Amino acid sequence: MLPLLAALLLVTTPAMLAIHLASYKLVQQWYAPNAGWAARWLPPLRLLRLEAGHWALALAAWPLWRSAAAKTLVMVFALLHLTSWIGAEFRGARLRQVFAKEPYRPGMALAVAAFDLIEFFALLVVGWFVLSWLVVD
Repeated sequence: MLPLLAALLLVTTPAMLAIHLASYKLVQQWYAPNAGWAARWLPPLRLLRLEAGHWALALAAWPLWRSAAAKTLVMVFALLHLTSWIGAEFRGARLRQVFAKEPYRPGMALAVAAFDLIEFFALLVVGWFVLSWLVVD
């Protein structure tokens, strides 16, 4: 089972890295009045589901994280994303209305981008551990 989880993480981590590098542009697209491509293909709730799923996979692959620091990193980001996802599911319709009605706030977009930059480095650690486990073991 662990090799399957490692393979899934190896495939999904590059996509998550790309999403996190593009988060500032994604937020801009969500607020765009003409509903850009991101509003249609990657709305906030769908993206949060993808992120929560990725971190749930990371939790399921617990034996891959050999150090206490890596385990703590996975636990913290999984907790943040799973609780955010559950909360967003309960207010899903409201979340869609926020992006449809509220004006674009550059400060909020910068805050999201800053958090996602931190998460980008956490995802690099995940990718490194997965890759090293697949190569060494």
